[in-house]
Amino acid sequence: AIHVWVSGRLGGRPGEQSGGGRAESFKTEDAEAALACHRAGGSLYFRAPEEVSDLLVTALSQQLGMSYGALHPDGAARSEVETFASRAGHTTDWHFDFMENFTLQLSGSKRWRLKRGDVAHPVRGCTPMWRRKDAAMLGAAEQQAKCHAQHSDGAAAFEPEPAAEELEEGCEDVLLTPGSFLYLPAGTWHRVECEEDSLSVNVSLIGLCWADVLGDALKQRLRCHPAGRAPLCLHSLAQGRSQLADALALLAKEAAALRPVDLLPACMPPPRPLQLALPLASEADAEPAELAEAGPPRRFRRNPLAVVLRAPTAEEAEESGGSEEGDG
Repeated sequence: AIHVWVSGRLGGRPGEQSGGGRAESFKTEDAEAALACHRAGGSLYFRAPEEVSDLLVTALSQQLGMSYGALHPDGAARSEVETFASRAGHTTDWHFDFMENFTLQLSGSKRWRLKRGDVAHPVRGCTPMWRRKDAAMLGAAEQQAKCHAQHSDGAAAFEPEPAAEELEEGCEDVLLTPGSFLYLPAGTWHRVECEEDSLSVNVSLIGLCWADVLGDALKQRLRCHPAGRAPLCLHSLAQGRSQLADALALLAKEAAALRPVDLLPACMPPPRPLQLALPLASEADAEPAELAEAGPPRRFRRNPLAVVLRAPTAEEAEESGGSEEGDG
């Protein structure tokens, strides 16, 4: 889908999103219609081709040490690459993202205003302009505020919609021109204005956090016990709290038994981007691999997070395949 922003005020500057003429947006699958809107003064946002995303996301995430946390369980990247084709005057008001953003300015110029936020490693973005939209957007903004209120590092309470004057005071002003490259840490407040027609590419890196890793591991271990799998069933608060006390004791026991090597075993090395030596060496030039000798017998500790199943024998697999064909 292609996101299109158009000026919300007749006679306003193309793409204007601040002041009295806030931009209206919609999505379309029709590339020709989106291009027509762009020619008429609208700004566009769309995902980059999958091939480009795989190349940039894999290279950046692995070289930055994000390891397997940059991937979904099926191996797909958690991150994305976006393209912005913005018209002069298009402004995105103050907000912050939960992704680590890397922006490459290809043409035109954009002025960025930046200010450090109070939420380190946010798990959600903060988009105050959503509060001025419909009820659904207002609900999303409220959820963002509740989340950040728990995670804010500031001495004062988290302010989900700070005044523009407060953000502009002491902010950094950066002008991106063709060839400029900007890294924007997650949680950084920013406001972006196109000073002229602009084309830029943004790589948004999204990683797995340790809370998710530990939470998934402990959930797996708790479900190994009947008490952990038991459904919630109580007739009084006292009864429920008693059950919770037992569950918390079980949780503490399982957490104490886990080791770092259980969650990050040696058999799961961090993935690395493909590297090719140029010129490519021929197979004839390659040195034969050396085989390591097996050492003395060792004692192994079974990883409590590992699940071992007996694999079928060749005969069993053949019989299973034959019965399935017969059923068809």
